[in-house]
Amino acid sequence: MSAWGSTIRILATSGSWPEAAGIRAPCEYESGVNDGPRILVVDDDEDIRTLLRELLGRAGYRVEEAPDGRAALRQLFETPPALVLLDVNMPEMDGYQLARAIRAQELAAGGGHTVIIACTANALRGEAENCFAAGMDDYVVKPVELTRLHRKLEQWMPGTAPVDRDVLAAIAGEDANLQIETVNRFLTASDQDASALIHAIDSHELEAAVQAAHRIKGASATVGALSLAGVADRIEAAARDGDWERVMAEREAFHRELSRLSAYLVALAHAAAESHAGTISKSRLG
Repeated sequence: MSAWGSTIRILATSGSWPEAAGIRAPCEYESGVNDGPRILVVDDDEDIRTLLRELLGRAGYRVEEAPDGRAALRQLFETPPALVLLDVNMPEMDGYQLARAIRAQELAAGGGHTVIIACTANALRGEAENCFAAGMDDYVVKPVELTRLHRKLEQWMPGTAPVDRDVLAAIAGEDANLQIETVNRFLTASDQDASALIHAIDSHELEAAVQAAHRIKGASATVGALSLAGVADRIEAAARDGDWERVMAEREAFHRELSRLSAYLVALAHAAAESHAGTISKSRLG
């Protein structure tokens, strides 16, 4: 056991996909590859890194891991991530030291700014000040709640979530279960149009592709799935122009956005399940 005091709470369900609650699994078009924003998770607890990798991966993020601050520094400047999520209590180089080292290297390199979010077990005001003084941008308090973490990621990486929560809230309010139901209904209703669009693209049926893409664009925008709506709009425009090269170029993007939307729905379901499905808790005594 680690003696450094890591705690995280991850929402539990009875299976990989909460189908018993009426949530659909990822669509059959899933490409299986996450190419969303990269997040570097830094924690000395391997189990916590694994849980975060699974949950963030389901939401469409590319997740890389580092077991300590020194390893994180090497990875960070070899392939800079969009965001670093780090534990403040780690051996050898803690989160504060790592944040200071990142900022120092950015300054030495002449610019750049990596978003750093700390995971801390201390909710006192002074802890926030310590995080900001070390150069961190934000923090989440342990036990980490998935819903809160998603909000932080959306705040610091705007436009990365597959659903605009403001648009969704305008339809379904702030009720998480109603939001899930709304997106789930959209995905279920869109299955036929999505299949029609893929068939039209693969068959080079121009008018059918225009019509299916147009329907998907409108429905996606209504529920706040703006990235999917954008892809459908580009496919529609390219098909109207008879430009199949552009249409085919967007085919994989269409797959990806459908998969991201399905994964995001599952992540929301995990979060909403907190009140009745229990939690998985991990604690380490310091």
